[in-house]
Amino acid sequence: MPISATPLKNRQTAVLFDLDGTLVNSSAGILASLDYAFRANGTSPIAALTDLMVGPPLHEIVESLCPEILPSGIDMIIESFKAHYDSIGYLQTTPYDGINQMLNRLLDAGIILAIVTNKRAHPTELILDQLGWNDCFSYVYCPDSFQPTPSHRKSGLLRKIMHDNGINPPDCVYVGDRKEDWHSARANNIRFGWVEWGYCIQKPDFDDNSFVLTVPDEEIILDAIWNAPELRRESLDGGGKLNQ
Repeated sequence: MPISATPLKNRQTAVLFDLDGTLVNSSAGILASLDYAFRANGTSPIAALTDLMVGPPLHEIVESLCPEILPSGIDMIIESFKAHYDSIGYLQTTPYDGINQMLNRLLDAGIILAIVTNKRAHPTELILDQLGWNDCFSYVYCPDSFQPTPSHRKSGLLRKIMHDNGINPPDCVYVGDRKEDWHSARANNIRFGWVEWGYCIQKPDFDDNSFVLTVPDEEIILDAIWNAPELRRESLDGGGKLNQ
């Protein structure tokens, strides 16, 4: 499935999703591939491999687990991970209970669905194909989908997907499981939905109009879009607050 974007001709209502920890439980495959990569390179991580480390870009995960290793060694571990994950590890990815039903109901409501993720494009593509989701998502934005990579990581990807496709902040929400997802939504004046089932076990201390999903629920998401209060962005650097 090509991961690309075709600009929207008219304003559309969109739900932008994070992938790992939001739509899918991918931790088993990621942790197995990390374990393989460390062992293949004769390296031991400084901390146990747990679900809590899933979500950031791959190089950040590896660097945090091997702070004393030279960049060349980090690159070797990353390449070993990619070889294992892209052939075996991704197959352990499963959707969370209720996700398929929620996606289908959002599509039935005429909502444009998109993914904005830190995951690399190739395994993202493999996972969507494996799960039969190729036709669900109009746009899939990954850091390595573009050259140069958008700045500020996920907030840059959110900014780009809206710019490329004519999506306006009041017409969408971003749904994710990590504090980074919340900050990225804030930086783009997008209302954020935090999923309780993801890899961030502590709920962020929201000081805006973000909403919480305890289970996949399209009605809460639709209400967040259609009945969203007006937002005002204080700053673009994530340091300001979103005020109603």
